[in-house]
Amino acid sequence: MSDAAIVTGLSSALAAHIARADYARLPATSVAATRRAILDGIGVMLAASGESEDVKPFVALARSQGSTPQADILGTGERVSAPLAAFAN
Repeated sequence: MSDAAIVTGLSSALAAHIARADYARLPATSVAATRRAILDGIGVMLAASGESEDVKPFVALARSQGSTPQADILGTGERVSAPLAAFAN
């Protein structure tokens, strides 16, 4: 079995498991930890959204690729392809 097939199988299994999850049955501590992790990730992205010197090379590379506008580079008002936006963000 190829690595791609293994990854696809694992991704499909994980997605199916998540889709079957019943929110009402999740422990409150798990919900709280997940919310905190998501908010933390968003906070980190916004804090580094094109303002930090460390981020500028990533944003510059994303801008330079001339891709189809699909997703925002946070904090810049610019749109690039989804993979490049993920890279820059």
